[in-house]
Amino acid sequence: MKINHLYFATSFIFLLYSVGYSQPDTVWTRSYGTPLIDRCVSVSKATNSGYFLGGLSSNGDNYFWLIIRVDSLGNELWRYTDPQQGSYCAHTIAMPDGGCIATGAKIIYRRGYDARIQRLNNDGDVIWDHCYGGQFQDRGVKIIRLVNGEFLMVGGFEPGIIDFDTWILRFNEDGDSLDSYIIDDRAGFAGAADFFINGNDITVSGTYGAAGACLAKLNLEGNIQWIRNYPLWERVSIRSSAPTLDGGCILVGFNTPDNESNADAIMIRTAENGDTLWTRIIVEDGTNLFASVIPVQGDGHLIAGVSSIVDPDGDAILYRLSENGELLWQQNYGLEVADRFYSSIQLADGSFVNGGSININNGDFWLIKTESDPNEISAPHNVYLPDKFSILFAYPNPFNSVTKFDYQVFIPGQFDLKIFNHLGQEVYRMNRGYHTTGVHSLIWNAQGFESGCYNAVIHNGNSVSTSKLILIK
Repeated sequence: MKINHLYFATSFIFLLYSVGYSQPDTVWTRSYGTPLIDRCVSVSKATNSGYFLGGLSSNGDNYFWLIIRVDSLGNELWRYTDPQQGSYCAHTIAMPDGGCIATGAKIIYRRGYDARIQRLNNDGDVIWDHCYGGQFQDRGVKIIRLVNGEFLMVGGFEPGIIDFDTWILRFNEDGDSLDSYIIDDRAGFAGAADFFINGNDITVSGTYGAAGACLAKLNLEGNIQWIRNYPLWERVSIRSSAPTLDGGCILVGFNTPDNESNADAIMIRTAENGDTLWTRIIVEDGTNLFASVIPVQGDGHLIAGVSSIVDPDGDAILYRLSENGELLWQQNYGLEVADRFYSSIQLADGSFVNGGSININNGDFWLIKTESDPNEISAPHNVYLPDKFSILFAYPNPFNSVTKFDYQVFIPGQFDLKIFNHLGQEVYRMNRGYHTTGVHSLIWNAQGFESGCYNAVIHNGNSVSTSKLILIK
């Protein structure tokens, strides 16, 4: 039995045991390499089955952009690498044509790094390749597709030698810049690491120097609603964040106390307004870090990262947490030396696909598929499959009796609507019939329902997408 020592950031110690819960078995594992040191930092599901792996190759002095396309069994179909040194891929998303859009950074001669956005087709050929930035160090971190076919990219923007702002870029499917929003680091936010969209709100997580972790909420027009700082530990780096069912957020990353070589994995759970609800930290010798967090079917989250608790050189590890932070299960993966997970996704059948690096040939891309989550789950609130369809906006929200929400369909099919209350009980159902591709709308008349939080879930076969609704009377 593996036991992780998870400490509350208060005066007492809290131990989490994975007792009474089983872990998912491994379905298959694959590795992909070059003669260099390779690291997979992003996994995304392709539209027509399979996955995109994004990351980099390194010779120790320089980085090289690398994207690998694999089928549903992990067999490599093609790879794209940029022979120009000084670039890396940080994130990929699938496109309806079978290709992908990726973002990261690329060095520009005598100017530093620019944020890079690249589109590849289904065969791995470049459709377009654009760079954006100023005179110093700029980068792209993540991309999300919007209802109108446009995209948002979040990243870092350095307007001066000592400044480092957070940058949100809106662009179209041709990679043309349409608009941009800046969160000035003087406002208490910098070092963007991740973001997600919930209704009309953008939540961005990052790291703000000595002020520690930071979180900002904006609307889709770029207006800042609030910024929160969490100065809980000495030297924090936030790597990922994910929404919670109650409208809050989970931030994960690591802390390096007193400039030591050790790293302690950290987690911060916030309320909808950004207030801290609870924190966790793993304090052990060696490298322990949380690199990725995603919401999973039913409730709770999956966290991927690195643990040195069992193997001092580091194992890839998965933690499955309930919505209130209870550890349901954990599982170590890897060989004898220095293996890592950096990204995870959950499929419609509940299984997980996890990407990282494995210590083969000094480091290769690594992909593991596991079986579905073995634990009992409630209503499937959190599955997000943008390659098929997604709920985009609910308005008004909060609402009094009647609300309308839009959803975009990428693959035609039969659709129905279900409404769940805060207990996960189905309280309403509507058969929406056959939908073609495009944006569709529906209205829910909630007269006769009690005030509270509801989850609107649209089903298409085994795929679902959800939106949180707040009814106020």
